[in-house]
Amino acid sequence: MNYICPISNLIIKPKQLVKFIFLRSVEGDFNMNHSFPYQSDQHFTPIGSIFDAKFICNDSPNSNFDFKGDDNPSTTEKEFIDYINENRISVEKVKEKSERNFFNFREENYTPIKTLNQLFYQITASAVHFEDGSHLTAMILPKKVFDIIMDDFNNKSIHNSYAESLKGKEYKENTLKKLKWLEKMRKKLENEMENKGTYKETVFKKVLHDEEYIHNSLYKLKGFKNSDDQEQVNLYNEKEKELLSNLGKVVENYVDIEHPIDNAYIKKEIKEMGILAFGNLEFNLLKGLRVIGVGNSQNELGKTILSESVLNKDKKANINRILDCFILEYFLSFCGITFRPNQRISAYANINIKGLMPKFYK
Repeated sequence: MNYICPISNLIIKPKQLVKFIFLRSVEGDFNMNHSFPYQSDQHFTPIGSIFDAKFICNDSPNSNFDFKGDDNPSTTEKEFIDYINENRISVEKVKEKSERNFFNFREENYTPIKTLNQLFYQITASAVHFEDGSHLTAMILPKKVFDIIMDDFNNKSIHNSYAESLKGKEYKENTLKKLKWLEKMRKKLENEMENKGTYKETVFKKVLHDEEYIHNSLYKLKGFKNSDDQEQVNLYNEKEKELLSNLGKVVENYVDIEHPIDNAYIKKEIKEMGILAFGNLEFNLLKGLRVIGVGNSQNELGKTILSESVLNKDKKANINRILDCFILEYFLSFCGITFRPNQRISAYANINIKGLMPKFYK
């Protein structure tokens, strides 16, 4: 199968180094055929980071890529793959949402993903969808084209500015404060675990609507009942009426379940606190590099992975490729191009990269 660079329109050749950007459709109806390599008119946004790979073959329907991060995954690869596995649609949801074409549908395509190459294979099988109806596809650029774009947009200057900001006194002081705060929160949770503390998890399940359940549910909404806002009072009254009408019945509803605090819970909580804490630091740092335009980025997963990578003190190269994804997103927006799968050929006559075109073909 031939892949065509969606920016330069060059055919991607065997053994060629490429930059791989996974894309998520912004909105759309659930459709089993809305995935790479099928053409789509939907709008796409980058998800996560940029990945390095080598194109193995282009004369077979089963062409694949040798991804650099598959043998020794960094935080970037791990967080990205975990996100896909946790948020992709399940086989059961597929059965509910679509009238499947049984010749294309393969249940093994819904097994947990372990590598980026496996993820790409499943994309080609049109089997990576999210529960909100969006789907995953890919944009693949020859490294040569990618380097020309980045060089034209002076990405080295952006990376240098970011690296210098990380060395700044203010950033180091704020980082130390965040780390001390995280250690304090860890000790607090460990102390609660030693004292047999619990935490609440809210789940949606079938529950008997007895008087105790109704009383507890309405107690949580007492602020609405006593509000000066009549709209909130009305909402309380409607909820009260609904709950009372189900008295004695078993109905699906939200229930708080208590669990004992354990090490797994502490690890999860500290990780989320760390991502939030360092996410704010990184966001403020990136906003200072206004050329990236990260404040307007739709790549929320990229921001999370960047924070996690900084928290884990990942290699500079791993952090740089996440930044590259933000830079590329801003560059394409600046030039009037949207992210698009590789089977779509861009009509570059109406976009602002004419000056770069000759460089692609040297």
